[in-house]
Amino acid sequence: MADFTTVVKGAVAKSIEAIGNAANSLANTTKNKVDEMNLNERRREKLAEFTALAYEVWKNGVPLPKELDEMLTEVAVIDGQLGQLRADRAAAKTEEPAVPTIQVAQEAAQPAAVNDDTVPVTPLPPMSEDEVTIEAQEEEANDAE
Repeated sequence: MADFTTVVKGAVAKSIEAIGNAANSLANTTKNKVDEMNLNERRREKLAEFTALAYEVWKNGVPLPKELDEMLTEVAVIDGQLGQLRADRAAAKTEEPAVPTIQVAQEAAQPAAVNDDTVPVTPLPPMSEDEVTIEAQEEEANDAE
């Protein structure tokens, strides 16, 4: 009986040690992943800062290599387009009412008038007797239903 107890105690001790090792390994893996994510975030922030600084330096007239100059020229064009879009949007907000009135909504719901004089008309070729007969039969069948 004493041997059985010793074996059980040893098995429990080894199981506890294995659980501790697994938990330690999991903690180390998690710590490494968190460290990697933090470093990636810092890298991304520094690259963003570098890009912003390079753009400011370029706008101040400091010559940069051709590839960077082309990229930053494109960024400047995009900045101009963004500025124009924002200005147009701001102007539209001040000129137009935010909520359309009932009269505007009613006018929008009315169909547009069509001038028959300006609508092109293409004459259809005359139908043969067979086509007229088939069409009449189809109409009779539809009426019967």
